[in-house]
Amino acid sequence: MRSLITLIFLVWATGVAAQCTYTQELQKGKDQLKAGAYKTAINTFLAARYCDGAANVEELNRLVVQAQDEWTKALDRQRVQTQKAREEAEKTQRNLDEQKEKTRYYAQLSDELTRSVDEYSQIAQRLGRMAEGLRLSLLSENLRNQGKKSQALALAYLSRQLLGLEDPEAERAFGAAARDSFSQALKDYENGLSGFQLLPGGSKILAFMPDGKAELLGFEKNRPVSSSLLGREKDTIRQVIYSPDGRLMLTFSESNQAMLWSNTGQWIAQLSGHTEGWLGAAFSPDGQKIVSCSRDNTARLWTAQGQALQVLSGHQGNVYQARFSPDGDKVLTRSSDGTVRVWSAQSGGQMGLIEPKAIYTHAAQFSPDGQAVLTAGADGSLHLWGTKGEDLGTMREHQAVVKAVNFSPNGNNIVSYGLDAQAKLWTKTGSLAANLPGHQGQVLNAVFSPQSDRIATASADQKVKIWDLKGTCLLTLEGHQAGVSELRFSPDGSLLLSTAKDGYARLWNQNGQLLLELDLEKSTLPAIFSADGKSILYAQGNVLKACPTPSAAYDGLDVKGQFAGVLERVKAEFGVRY
Repeated sequence: MRSLITLIFLVWATGVAAQCTYTQELQKGKDQLKAGAYKTAINTFLAARYCDGAANVEELNRLVVQAQDEWTKALDRQRVQTQKAREEAEKTQRNLDEQKEKTRYYAQLSDELTRSVDEYSQIAQRLGRMAEGLRLSLLSENLRNQGKKSQALALAYLSRQLLGLEDPEAERAFGAAARDSFSQALKDYENGLSGFQLLPGGSKILAFMPDGKAELLGFEKNRPVSSSLLGREKDTIRQVIYSPDGRLMLTFSESNQAMLWSNTGQWIAQLSGHTEGWLGAAFSPDGQKIVSCSRDNTARLWTAQGQALQVLSGHQGNVYQARFSPDGDKVLTRSSDGTVRVWSAQSGGQMGLIEPKAIYTHAAQFSPDGQAVLTAGADGSLHLWGTKGEDLGTMREHQAVVKAVNFSPNGNNIVSYGLDAQAKLWTKTGSLAANLPGHQGQVLNAVFSPQSDRIATASADQKVKIWDLKGTCLLTLEGHQAGVSELRFSPDGSLLLSTAKDGYARLWNQNGQLLLELDLEKSTLPAIFSADGKSILYAQGNVLKACPTPSAAYDGLDVKGQFAGVLERVKAEFGVRY
């Protein structure tokens, strides 16, 4: 094989030699070397060896080596340049990537700045609305003080729209304006008003006068629509009870007589039989019977038409309390002789005798299921009993007289309070569920919400507290300047009405914000809710009044009717900006 290659090369070289001279090829190779065609120059120098006149082989070898060196250097330079080019390309790519990243970053930053500008713009707008709302609420108060009711109401309405339904400033301003604009005087009792009650059903109010008479007022949308006077000659009405359906009323008089009336004020019957003054009475749950109690040491059963049935005899002292069990089958009585007795509502026979160890029993009531009796004593104890007098357990946690106990609407809990500045929460079986501490004065009232999930307590320390069923104080309501004696939840449980000895009633929402303040003008009668919870009934001095709650007034405004014109006028007059 090598011989063949050598032969081929010799033939090629012989051909080349026949075509060139040494000098020409040498010069050609040098020119190629100079031009940088190193590979071609090497081939030319190698071929020159075989040209005619080839003489200086050493020079050719030197030129071949030089060409090889130069070629190697050129390749090295090319590699270096290629590496540099690659590095430059990579650097350029990195720069491009960095540029893209920066572009993306700046785009994100731009988006964030745009969002921030939008957010700050919205915040600025909200702050502007808040400032305008507060300005309008202050203007409303000024106008209200000037007696400009419609303008004050319009500005308060706009303020409430700007500040939102939960803003206390807007709610107070609107509540005050609505009170001034919509409060209705149902009747002015010039000779005095000693009390008032809302009849079941909520469409009638019974107002009591110092002369012992009572007036039945029908009312719709906070306006009186009818009235009739209760009471007969020489009668002095001391108390009124109502049948569950509100169709009947029973009044007690100082002349030891009780009168039965229809809810229209028509006299039905006189209940005679007690030899001493009446102290209490109650209708049965179905409204078919009445039980009464008296200073003559007896209780009596009557039909709902006023006919006498049985006499419940056995107590050795005044009978202060009589009530039916929830199912109407039993009657409970409490007496100054220290005993509590359970009777059959059918036969009048005694079923059980309860003899608490306390010197005096302040309260007694059936459990919601009618299977137990709860008593509260002067020794600070609560006691559960069976209806036949069985001792079911004593609850000794209070350190002073227990004044009252109340079952929750669902019957699962009991709240008690007394003279020891504490209220206590119990399970229906008599176990202590929670202490409700924190008041610095005597607890004067404690009530459950309609949903049975909260308790409100009122105290001589001028405060109202709201608690959950674990005994956690959720809210403390402050503002009254004297002891708070009365509490009323609205039917839906969202509002709380407190009445204090400072002559004011205050309306609070479930967040503890004061919505409305009512000046009772020294009246000590508690304010109450209407049956639907949309109005408040209260006595301002000797005037019986009705006022819508702020939400009811707000919802009831005719913003597309006549009130719309008032809104447009005040917007223009006071430069409302939103």
